[in-house]
Amino acid sequence: MTGVALAAVSIERVDDLRRRYGERFAARWFTAGERAFCDQRRLAAQHYAARLAAKFAAARLLGAVRLTSIEVERDAAGAPYLTLHEAAAARCRTGRMHVSLSHDGGLAVALVVGEDA
Repeated sequence: MTGVALAAVSIERVDDLRRRYGERFAARWFTAGERAFCDQRRLAAQHYAARLAAKFAAARLLGAVRLTSIEVERDAAGAPYLTLHEAAAARCRTGRMHVSLSHDGGLAVALVVGEDA
């Protein structure tokens, strides 16, 4: 599971999908905790987009997993980290994944680094 993956997601596209499909969109791609976090933010679409980019990047390292089995959370200092559930956790039993999120110029990007234990 060692490797590096980068993903970029259009914030405008995510905002359009949120408006068009509402809760159906959010429930399909995000955990309840992620939805609660993003929905509390003034610019919710950029937070959703950054988390979606992290999920896409992590899925590239893990293989075919449901995106809701990859959860982006924040520690006490506000730094993002990944929590893996279900099949994602099973594929990453012996390693760790590090994540970095950013957004600018209409894009949200995520870099995920997989590290063997």
